[in-house]
Amino acid sequence: MAIFFKRNNLRKLNWISIFKVQGALWLLEGALMLLTMIVCAIYDDRSLDLSQLYNPQYGFTALFVSAMIAIAVGIIPFFFHSDKVRSLGKREGVLIIVMGWLTITLGGCLPFLFSGATPDFTDAFFESMSGFTSTGASVIDDLESISRGVLFWRSLIAWIGGMGIIIIIMSVAMIPSLGISGFLLYTAESTGVLKTHPRLKETARGLFAVYLALTVLCAFALYLCGLSPYDAISHSFTTISTCGFSTFNTSVMLFTPSMQYVIIFFMIISSMSFNSLYFILSFKFKKKNLISEESKAFLIIIAVATLYIFVSLMLSQYNSGDPASKVFRDSLMEVVCTLTTTGFSSVNYLLWPSHIWFVLFLLFFIGGCSGSTAGGVKIVRYIILVKNSFTEMKHQIHPQAVMPVRYNKEAVPQNTIYSIHAFFILYILVFVAGALAFAMMGLDFETSMGISIASLGNIGPGIGAVGPDSTYSFLPAIGKWLSVILQFVGRLELFIVLIIFNKSFWVK
Repeated sequence: MAIFFKRNNLRKLNWISIFKVQGALWLLEGALMLLTMIVCAIYDDRSLDLSQLYNPQYGFTALFVSAMIAIAVGIIPFFFHSDKVRSLGKREGVLIIVMGWLTITLGGCLPFLFSGATPDFTDAFFESMSGFTSTGASVIDDLESISRGVLFWRSLIAWIGGMGIIIIIMSVAMIPSLGISGFLLYTAESTGVLKTHPRLKETARGLFAVYLALTVLCAFALYLCGLSPYDAISHSFTTISTCGFSTFNTSVMLFTPSMQYVIIFFMIISSMSFNSLYFILSFKFKKKNLISEESKAFLIIIAVATLYIFVSLMLSQYNSGDPASKVFRDSLMEVVCTLTTTGFSSVNYLLWPSHIWFVLFLLFFIGGCSGSTAGGVKIVRYIILVKNSFTEMKHQIHPQAVMPVRYNKEAVPQNTIYSIHAFFILYILVFVAGALAFAMMGLDFETSMGISIASLGNIGPGIGAVGPDSTYSFLPAIGKWLSVILQFVGRLELFIVLIIFNKSFWVK
């Protein structure tokens, strides 16, 4: 954007420090690729043979080449030094976040490309963006035919993306000379998350401890239910991150009831505020931290939607003699997967009566709780919007009365309400624009809406041609890139991406 403005009016930004953070991200990603080679050595092949490149069944060489490229690129920014040290401000923080997500996505796509798991760069970048944004959409039609090491990398990037702020902080910590101050990056990327410690690193450490603990517990529970260690760890990565990537073509449809209930439980937990989870695990039992209005609304929505679908299916001719326990489990699974924006599925809900998957479509617009790994608008925004609507109705009767909107018994600042209104309107406009753009590509009405909201809300499966048993591989290249853009702006919650296109961001 800067090239369109006069040079003398441009703000001076600390580009060297910004690029050093990107370099640190490349280095960190390269190290993770080298670690993933261990999985290849166990399950695929441990020989380093360049002839194995672009062979979907082998990922060892592809991961090694990808790691070498990532490390080489990551070292480059550290050869540049600035004589004049300039502190980093909010604009640099925004650029670090936006460029950081693009950086890790670009690096993350290399194993997909070099292994031949995806046919071209567009598909590789799509798969990587879907993982890092915890969307769960895929362009790979046959998962079980590609390297298990590459599949593990696919699950790992989803896990990293679930708490993306952690990898940013880790990279910044590698370069203490940058002097990036406390809450700058944290508030830029982790919308709805409150500080649990006065220092940024301690906050990140506390949240990461919660994230890691949930991952270990989920993997152990799935292992006890009968999954192999490889599949248990892979699915725990994508459950806790609410991504929904699976190592099986059928997702979790063929899982045992106990496995499905474990996944349901951890999807719900991971879609609740990590602040509350941190306080619980720290034995700091404060009522306001444990039971928020948002958490109550979240659980109520799950209960009501599940009950509606369960009763509808039991009374419907679409229920082909399945026992009530399976009908209930499928109803609960689809509601939780949809509301938590996790891409798993235990049944093709598009085969259910249209009024049922219409209810699921409405849940696409809600999402999980703020401060969690879930995508979507977030429930707290709806709570405040509804409360503000009732408050405005009361103002019509008592125009002189002072009636603040309260959330968790605390008054919500008016500028926060304005921000929520602006976000919601912008979210709907982006969804509509995306749906129209997909329709212009020749897609039908249902599919256009389904892809738009499933991408923007980081949900993965949608309606129409992108149902739970379909992939995005049929989209033309331009459609895949549009979906990538929607996933990206949806993950960073619109504003942080769009403000870099504002003239005032670059001009004094």
